[in-house]
Amino acid sequence: MPIRKITIAGCGLIGGSLGAGLRTSGFAGKITGVDRPEVLDKALRLGAIDVAEPALENAVHDADLVVLATPISSILALLPVVARHSPAHALITDTGSTKAKIVAAAKALFGASAAQRFLAGHPITGKERSGIEQADPYLFRGAKWVFTPLAPQQTKVAPAGASGGSSQHALSASASPLQDEWVNLIRGIGALPVCMQPEEHDLVLAFTSHLPQLLSIALANTVLGELRPDAVDGGYSRIPHGGGLRDMTRLAKSDPLMWRDILASNGENIRRALDQLQRQIDSLRSALSEDKLDDIQEAFRAAAAISKLS
Repeated sequence: MPIRKITIAGCGLIGGSLGAGLRTSGFAGKITGVDRPEVLDKALRLGAIDVAEPALENAVHDADLVVLATPISSILALLPVVARHSPAHALITDTGSTKAKIVAAAKALFGASAAQRFLAGHPITGKERSGIEQADPYLFRGAKWVFTPLAPQQTKVAPAGASGGSSQHALSASASPLQDEWVNLIRGIGALPVCMQPEEHDLVLAFTSHLPQLLSIALANTVLGELRPDAVDGGYSRIPHGGGLRDMTRLAKSDPLMWRDILASNGENIRRALDQLQRQIDSLRSALSEDKLDDIQEAFRAAAAISKLS
């Protein structure tokens, strides 16, 4: 059964951009949005959804695909509702920034059918500002969309252009047709699907996403605490600063409520990342105190390898 009716629960930056992206890429089916009435009104005006439905139960009863694009705590709360009210054939997915707790909840909820009914996902993109007003149909272009399938054999997405009897976009031989089609739709909006285990995803993201967020906050508060712009004649505009500070503190403007959920669901990995960062800071501080500038220069050279991530 092809995907003809998609329900997106949560029409903020990610959900709204997803709906707009699907429409821009040529998806011809119906997109129903679930959110507060004022958010749904904006999503309709932007063309991100076709139907506005404040009640999740009504929105999923005839859906082929349900996308939970809400904060992590809401995803965990909404999963049982979707399971009760969606059709047996429907595929359920999410966009949560951490995966282990969500995958565990889906396994407990769907049991033996979990690998077919639920496909956990996380688009690695966003903006420091959230909300439907920030929605962008091209937000996902060139961005990795990580899937963490529940079946152990579903280990990787076949590359575009792969030959063979199965779909070139298939997750694996055990993936359902709806899962294959969902991956096709993701590719259609410009995203790059990849697969990881949930625990691996959460560890990697702790270092590549969650640590930079906390570092940005710490840096911003350090600068503001020391320079006290409110006590400087002329305020913020009188404090000299370059692009480096702007770049490194951009994330400090992110939504604190969204990040509360992320921190709560990945605390152990984030603490590990912070501990390693602290060791790096201590090493630099020690080298500076002992006038070992060659050590700091070597740290510069080693750090240059980070450019390979891009």
